[in-house]
Amino acid sequence: MGIENAIESDCACLHRLPEALFAAGISVHTMRDITRGGLATVLNELAAVSLPHRFFFFFFFFFFFLEEGAIPVHREVRELLRHPRPRPLYMGNEGKMAVLARRQEAGKALGLLRSLPEGKEAAIIGTVAEGEGVAMETAIGGRRVVDVLYGEGFARIC
Repeated sequence: MGIENAIESDCACLHRLPEALFAAGISVHTMRDITRGGLATVLNELAAVSLPHRFFFFFFFFFFFLEEGAIPVHREVRELLRHPRPRPLYMGNEGKMAVLARRQEAGKALGLLRSLPEGKEAAIIGTVAEGEGVAMETAIGGRRVVDVLYGEGFARIC
């Protein structure tokens, strides 16, 4: 593709992150590494497998609502993404993970994750609510559905 950049690999061992969360007694609902299909596909898969959870006589569905401006994307990656196809939500990140924790413990979990080298760029990027699927508030204040990756992802060499 004739692309030159200074992007460094994001591969990392992630085992210390969940170990730290569990050792601190943080209530983690679920977590996933962000590999094939990127964050968008991982969250859609989590939303899909949550259907339906039956609590008492009600059905509860996961709806993930992301804030585009809260998702950390390095400057070099943004520059690469001036090409028309790849988008950061659909790029594999083999040194990153999505963690779903209770809202009341989110700040504590974030501080703990940021205290470790592997989690120094951790961020709260959205919320979980009752509903179905994944949506995002865009940087300009609009809302859009975030679907799974269709077709080929951006080629990676790890």
